[in-house]
Amino acid sequence: LFAERRRQLGESVGLTDQQWQALEEVQTEHFMPSLFAKERASSAAAVSKILRQLTDKGLVTAHVSDVDARQRSYQVT
Repeated sequence: LFAERRRQLGESVGLTDQQWQALEEVQTEHFMPSLFAKERASSAAAVSKILRQLTDKGLVTAHVSDVDARQRSYQVT
């Protein structure tokens, strides 16, 4: 029932279920795209694409890590 309601809410604002799930996960304290991909049995490229879509919609911002330029931190706007 919860998943169906989430799907309905997502559709009403133009988000896919995958985008909604990623948005929920990004707002957690220790979000890591690679772990998110692994938990969902998805590829890193697929998660990267979803995060890029959320960034394009202005829902998420990405910042390059000061410590390691290979890593990005994501934040819900």
